[in-house]
Amino acid sequence: MNEQIKVGAFVLIGAVVLAVVIAILGKVQMRPGYEFDVTFKDISGLREDSPVRIAGVKVGKVTGFEIIPDGRAKVSVWIDKRYRIHHGCDARVVSTGLIGTKYLQLNTGDPEKTLIKSGETIEGISTVSVEEILESLKPSSGEEPLGTVLREVIDNIRRITRELNA
Repeated sequence: MNEQIKVGAFVLIGAVVLAVVIAILGKVQMRPGYEFDVTFKDISGLREDSPVRIAGVKVGKVTGFEIIPDGRAKVSVWIDKRYRIHHGCDARVVSTGLIGTKYLQLNTGDPEKTLIKSGETIEGISTVSVEEILESLKPSSGEEPLGTVLREVIDNIRRITRELNA
């Protein structure tokens, strides 16, 4: 084989190996920590690699998702070993603002309870979405539409205000 082809093949194989190693190390945690799961009814907007925060401090990250048989989402989280979380903690998906990115908010839980260990699953607190709120405001059969009811309320407030002014 030609010497240039050998060198070219060696460089190409080296580049492929380097790319694979970078891809693998990008997913591997270099710091010690532990991983557990949190189940939610809805995790809209949460992404893999979203931060996990306690009191606004990043303590870990979301490492994956899975749909469990009852239709809920199971979120896998990795937490730095420096941060100990007890059973009884609150876990919820929150955003940084009205249209901000989503992250997982935790608290440290009840110090009287045991620590959460790797592989355990806890129940998260599912927040109510805007769509669910709007759906709950839809009138049932036989009820007046919400717009009509709100118009009547506003008209009543105006009438009461006029009467008080008189």
